[in-house]
Amino acid sequence: MHDILEGILRYEMAYLIDHLLTKKYFTLDNLNNRICYFNFAAVDIGNPLYLIMSASQMLGFFSYFGILIADLVPEKDSCWELYTILYQIIDILLSRIISKQTIEYLEILIVEHHRLYCELFDQTLKPKHHFMIHYPTVILNLGPLRHIWSMRYEAFHKVLKSTANSVTSRKNILLTLATKQQLRLSYRFLSRQGFNDNITCGNFEDLASLKDFFILKQLLEKNQIEIDNLFHTSWLKVNSFEYKLGYASQINNDEETDLPSDLPQFGTIKYILGNKMQNIFFLIIQPLHLIGLNTHIGGYEVLDSMSTHDSINLIVMPIDRLPNHLCHNIHTMANGTKVICALQ
Repeated sequence: MHDILEGILRYEMAYLIDHLLTKKYFTLDNLNNRICYFNFAAVDIGNPLYLIMSASQMLGFFSYFGILIADLVPEKDSCWELYTILYQIIDILLSRIISKQTIEYLEILIVEHHRLYCELFDQTLKPKHHFMIHYPTVILNLGPLRHIWSMRYEAFHKVLKSTANSVTSRKNILLTLATKQQLRLSYRFLSRQGFNDNITCGNFEDLASLKDFFILKQLLEKNQIEIDNLFHTSWLKVNSFEYKLGYASQINNDEETDLPSDLPQFGTIKYILGNKMQNIFFLIIQPLHLIGLNTHIGGYEVLDSMSTHDSINLIVMPIDRLPNHLCHNIHTMANGTKVICALQ
């Protein structure tokens, strides 16, 4: 978090944008307009984008930067090659499962990244660049860095700040915050409260009101799911993950697919169904045709499925069985290409 998102990306994104503006691939007004009208994911909405950003803001900006302006940048641009290499590095660092072969590839990417950075920008490496060299060794010894980064601990500061703002006295504020936090923990122990899911959703509507009711009924019966007490809604939020109609969700690869196992398969959320009595939710997903990973853009190119009104082409996916709970918007670029952000 501190090395990459609040360190290296701050240096290099400034150099990269300056280079692209100097080459006149686009103007600053073009970039600002595209940011203004870009359809960010729900998790990034409300994060104003400045060059000096927080870690979460920088991650959102970096993730979508290729989708924003890659169509204006030539593929052979040397500075853009640095961006694509850095994109691959961060993709590996944010992965929850990393193979030994990927760790070896990460070492090569880091060496190539440092070489290009020194050559292109005529700059010396910063200490945080040096820290990157040790990442492969740390991953071998401790596992994926995502499981030990400080991002989630930093996010907890929001709770402490909220408590601090509600206290009028500033005398020994640290003792006040520590006491209140211990009281919260004691209450959880005494009331025997576990970690419950925080679930909110839109208005409940009866399945019979849907135009595809009979198709859904056939699909649910095929999957041995009782339709009694089921409802449908336009949006669902489980903890920090939000699901909306039209979002792209990652689904399990079919054993019969000809896609490589390391490529994710995506589908469009057509319906969100739930059982009010048991708090069980299902996504009805229309699989998308995956063309492949476009490294120049930093996203997966997809095509809509040919058939949209056939139960054979629909998938019932329980929320708790999703391989990745983070949903994405499907972005349409200037040339009509539909892409999904590659950083998961």
